[in-house]
Amino acid sequence: KKSGCPLADDMKRLDLRDIVLAEVQDIEDVVSQGKAMGACPYYASRAAVRSAELVCVPYTSLVHRGTREALGVSLEGNVVVIDEAHNLIDAVNEVHSACLPHASIDVLKALFGGYLAKFQTRLSPGNVIKVK
Repeated sequence: KKSGCPLADDMKRLDLRDIVLAEVQDIEDVVSQGKAMGACPYYASRAAVRSAELVCVPYTSLVHRGTREALGVSLEGNVVVIDEAHNLIDAVNEVHSACLPHASIDVLKALFGGYLAKFQTRLSPGNVIKVK
């Protein structure tokens, strides 16, 4: 039995990529076409990004460098249009923030305290301050 994605046919993916590049489409249309052709819409869309003249992505994909790089989206030399830019600050904060329950913080404090007790004599004064 063949393992992996059942829609991993490279020729079909490239055919779908060409269809995606031919005209602006929403993601639902790309998914429908992919299913009809037996091609993976996710990888066809990713392959189309390099040649596309217009790429629409959510804020989180745009403001997070790692996600942009994984998608092949470059800001350099391109025009970026932000729809509903009043939400941009919230998107940036969400991508670069994390919420931890108080119990997790207590556990982390205890773990760092144990680490410091065990290795304080081996740490430089600057690193001791960072651990504290």
